[in-house]
Amino acid sequence: MQKVQLFSLVLVLVFVVSLSACGQEEKNSLPAEKNITLEIVESDTVKTTKKVSTEKNTLLALLQEQNLVEGEMGEYGFFVTAVNGVIADKAQNKYWMITKDGDWTDSVDKVQLADGDTYVITLTQY
Repeated sequence: MQKVQLFSLVLVLVFVVSLSACGQEEKNSLPAEKNITLEIVESDTVKTTKKVSTEKNTLLALLQEQNLVEGEMGEYGFFVTAVNGVIADKAQNKYWMITKDGDWTDSVDKVQLADGDTYVITLTQY
């Protein structure tokens, strides 16, 4: 009888330890808040800087969360056609260029965010 009680006690302890480990794992897997800076350059004289906090993981998700972009999915990813309500006019060979640390980024749906990132979104003509 003592063996059964001891086995039951060990089983209960294993169950309790397993539950507390699962709870700890869930806490660690919560999305981390990231502080991101977005610089939107419409022209030489029109520039806007937004500092935002987000739990989103991609640049596209952040831009959509902030209601900043319009566009379409294409063969190479999400193509931004408008930022902050300003449409890049194809007839004038304009497009929205997005850079980080002076380098072009991948398609916004592929760019992973990290705390402290700064992105410059510039209306550009080719």
